Amino acid sequence: MLVLLIVAMMAAIVAPNIFQSYGARAEDQARRLQQLLSLAANESMLTGVPTRWTAFADGYRFEQPNSEGEWIPMNDHPFVDETFNADARILEVRSQGLENVIEHERDMKRPVLGRLLMMPDGMLTPADIILSIDGAEDRVIQARPGPGGIKLLALQ
Repeated sequence: MLVLLIVAMMAAIVAPNIFQSYGARAEDQARRLQQLLSLAANESMLTGVPTRWTAFADGYRFEQPNSEGEWIPMNDHPFVDETFNADARILEVRSQGLENVIEHERDMKRPVLGRLLMMPDGMLTPADIILSIDGAEDRVIQARPGPGGIKLLALQ
C-alpha cells in the first residue's frame, strides 16, 4: 500500500508537467515576450540607454546602440536572440511612428517585421504585436507609452 501511495503521489506531481496543455504553452510564450519587453523598457530607463526590439517571423532580438550609434544585438541574459519553435511565430507588428523595415534590410534572409523602441524617459513606440500559435492569431501584446505600458491584451 505504501508503494502505491508513493507512486500515486509522484504521478500527481509529474503528470501535469508531462501533459501540459498546448494552450498553456502558447500562453507561456506570449507572457514571456510581454515580460521581456517590460523588463527591457525598465532596463532602458535604469541605464539611460535606448533599447530596440526587432521582430522576425520566427523570433526576435533586443538591441542597443554602440558608441557610433549603430544598433547591435544585446547578448546578456535574458536579452539574447530568441527563435520560436515551429508552431509559434510573429504574424505582424502594427507600430505607429517608427518605420518598420529599413531599405537595406528588405533583402535579408530573415526580414524584419517590425520594431519597438524603448527610450530612457519611459516613452516607447505604440505597437500591437500579433503572435500566431499553431496557425491562429492567439495572442496580442499591446505596447503603449504611459501607465498602460506593455500588456498581454487579448487571449482568444
